[in-house]
Amino acid sequence: MRPRLPWLLLAVSMAFNAFFAFGYLQGEAHAGQRRSFRDRARAMARQLDLDDRQLQAFEQILEGYERLREARAPQREAFWAELVKDRPDEKLLDDYMAGEPARRDRLAKLALIQKMIALLSPQQREKLVQLVKKRSPPPK
Repeated sequence: MRPRLPWLLLAVSMAFNAFFAFGYLQGEAHAGQRRSFRDRARAMARQLDLDDRQLQAFEQILEGYERLREARAPQREAFWAELVKDRPDEKLLDDYMAGEPARRDRLAKLALIQKMIALLSPQQREKLVQLVKKRSPPPK
């Protein structure tokens, strides 16, 4: 029995190494694939177990959000182009982050979030809070 023990331990060790390598490669393969906002939102909708009426309204809210993003795209591009300059225009950067267009954008997003929350049952709202906390825990 004694001569088999080293071979058994070697086999177990090799199996653990293979599982580790496989997990690492899977993680690397998925790390570069960033899911779109729509994909993440649909995943959240599945977790909230929305009914057909809620799902239809949710899709309309997502379309509204995407229209907001598209409308802000030129400003976002200008922001990034300015940010990478040797001497960026601080006023342009400040306006993008905290100016009136940014404020209107935040208020429009807040209105969409409120519409989404209004669709949910109390249990779904509680689940949404838990999902958001899990995704973005508060700072310690």
